Amino acid sequence: MSKLSKYWLVFLLFSGLFVNAINRMNISVASPVMMKDLHISPSVMGIVFSAFFWTYLLANIPIGAFADRVGAKKAYAISATLWSFASMATGLFHSVAGIIASRAMVGAGEAAGFPISSKVVNETYTSEYRGTATGLYMAGFRLGFAATPVIVAWVISRWGWQASFYATGMISLVWVVLWLTTYPKNKLKDAGASAKKFDWPTMKKLLKERNTIAIVVIKFFQDYLFWLFVTWLPGYLIIQRHFTVMKMGIFASLPWIVGMFITPAIGMLSDALIKKGINRTTARKAPMIVCQLLASSVIMTGWVDSPMVAVWLVILGVAAEGGSSAVLWTVPSDLARPGEGATLGGIMNTAGAAAGILSPIVTGYIVATTHSFNAAFAVAGIMIIIATFAVIFLLGEVEQMGSAVNTPEKKPSWQTISKDKFR
Repeated sequence: MSKLSKYWLVFLLFSGLFVNAINRMNISVASPVMMKDLHISPSVMGIVFSAFFWTYLLANIPIGAFADRVGAKKAYAISATLWSFASMATGLFHSVAGIIASRAMVGAGEAAGFPISSKVVNETYTSEYRGTATGLYMAGFRLGFAATPVIVAWVISRWGWQASFYATGMISLVWVVLWLTTYPKNKLKDAGASAKKFDWPTMKKLLKERNTIAIVVIKFFQDYLFWLFVTWLPGYLIIQRHFTVMKMGIFASLPWIVGMFITPAIGMLSDALIKKGINRTTARKAPMIVCQLLASSVIMTGWVDSPMVAVWLVILGVAAEGGSSAVLWTVPSDLARPGEGATLGGIMNTAGAAAGILSPIVTGYIVATTHSFNAAFAVAGIMIIIATFAVIFLLGEVEQMGSAVNTPEKKPSWQTISKDKFR
């Protein structure tokens, strides 16, 4: 694959997660209006938010294994088509049950995004460029979250909350066409026939690895904070800080705009450390630890009087979590053997989905019972501190894990990798 094709491939992953984020967050921005229009309480809305993650959790490992069998191009196209139509269907329902069903289908489709992106990076880019590639495609995810409050708030103000779901679903369908018509074929890895056949012994061996357990634990506790931001930040700004819908749209976008730049920067920093001769384990773990500690500052968000100070704390939390996440998603690419990248990414992302189920429900319950987000932010800050301890004490050497199949393969050293091209 040419260098130009590899740059275009990063753009496709970037734009794929951009539309993924828009269809994931649209309901969060629409929720204050939906709650008023459909008479939904905060505790029930927390359940509605979590419905996305019920199927998202169940689908991560199967879609990862499916992608390792049939290739990234086909698997991602099928999944994105599913979430596009499911997102549009949300606007058709006026009952909680119907909305929950449509959001569950969105979750099933969107489970493909990160495992497949991790697979592509694992099989296309060498170690010293994986942090950069991962950070860049994850910037698309943050850009999606930045754009969603503005886009959805604007559509709602003119045509109502139902139209916002139709619009975001159509954007995803446009991306599916772009993906299918311009995806650069990786002659070595992408053909489904060349991928290793998934089996449960492979899965069991991956699950027994210490580093698999480590990334699962880190992902769960870090994503608890992340999903609080995604699901409840618009509601927090309107309910507790009394922002208007349009003002909320602007200030809910700012943290994700900053995160869009910080996320790839931290990924590039991690790669730069490797190029400078720093041990890969240190180059991956140190940025995660620093970013997670900075993100824990959201504990103070609920107790500051100034709405703008609260917004700045949220900006710091979102940006720092994004930086940590960029490196965390690089780790499965470093650990996985060829043909196992999407499966390992799916295992890790399943933990994030579990956090996505828990976080909005717990937050909604806390808000309903205390009439405040203060304790909710404190719980989320403690969660990411736990993730920091998991990075320090549980995550071992960041190197390709032992084969989960019988065929041995020599692991190349990062020192031998060419520094003037991706591969």
